[in-house]
Amino acid sequence: MDEEISTTELASSRVPFSFLDPGMQVAICLQVVILIIIGLVGLFGNTLTIIAIVRTKSLRITTNYFLANLAIADILICVIIDPFYIVSLLYRGWPLSGAFCKTVGAITCLTLAASVINLLAISVNRYYCIVRTKLYASLFNSRRTVMYCLAIWGISFLTIVLPSAGVGDFGFNESQMICAYPPTEEAWIYQIVSMVIMFMASTIVILFCYYNIYKKMQDSTRRTRSTSTSSEHISNVNNVVDKKSTFARMKSHRSANVMVPKTRDIRVAKTLLIVLLTFVICWTPSVTLTVFDKNYMAPDLLRQMFSILALTNSSVNPFIYAWRNRSFRQAYIRIIKCRHWLKPGQYDTEKPEDSTTRL
Repeated sequence: MDEEISTTELASSRVPFSFLDPGMQVAICLQVVILIIIGLVGLFGNTLTIIAIVRTKSLRITTNYFLANLAIADILICVIIDPFYIVSLLYRGWPLSGAFCKTVGAITCLTLAASVINLLAISVNRYYCIVRTKLYASLFNSRRTVMYCLAIWGISFLTIVLPSAGVGDFGFNESQMICAYPPTEEAWIYQIVSMVIMFMASTIVILFCYYNIYKKMQDSTRRTRSTSTSSEHISNVNNVVDKKSTFARMKSHRSANVMVPKTRDIRVAKTLLIVLLTFVICWTPSVTLTVFDKNYMAPDLLRQMFSILALTNSSVNPFIYAWRNRSFRQAYIRIIKCRHWLKPGQYDTEKPEDSTTRL
């Protein structure tokens, strides 16, 4: 009860929007417009992504299960976090109960944790697909991957258990104008600990996965060039050696290429690396400010803009998929034109991008 009262008092102590100077009013209106745009675009784009994966046979691969899981987290941000952030900016505080603010704060941290763990799972998936190919089909069949996706939400839920129990706590942050962690010593310590455990551990694993993927791609490139040179040599001496010897040597070269990653798998890995880098770019300013500005010395407007940049990440992934993947691009167009609902699969002629079991 005391916490709800203090939250209400904090909200009522804020300067109303109409009393702010014109420059600040313009800045707030600009933030609101940006939030409305990224919220609507993110909701539409991520919904398209989920429908495209479910309705398009060529997109029903295990990697895309994690993309659908990531899209669910982004939708939660667009329909819950963004609207209440707009309300807070215009009201210049939190107009509702403290308990509801804690709920919104918990959802904010839950979706962030789910996004990070999904990106980690995607990296591990690509690692096994390209580097540890023999284990990929057994570890990432459809049933297991669905279980992994559910486990991601279970692990993400653990990150909000302690704050919900009072350790670190959730509440209204008047500097950022958002329900998340309040500006207290205990909340700051909990954020640092959780960031070290979740972000640092995830970063180490992700870097390990992509470093080994990069090495495998380099080895594949060198092997392909070597094979090409050998093939040319075989062609040049084909009139000298007998047919049996030539066949044996060509068979040997084909065997050497059995473990070479498929071009489409490498292309998918590059696309997902772009998704990861985009996440890092969007969230790094906000996380850095949280870590190094313990006493909230930075201007409130800067914190709010960094928060909006972080929330923007929830709307950009569909554009990356459309840019990098023709199957996604074609699926989006079919859904927008309502062609997907007439005869499912009629326009789906492409083969899946890996050999794992489909839904």
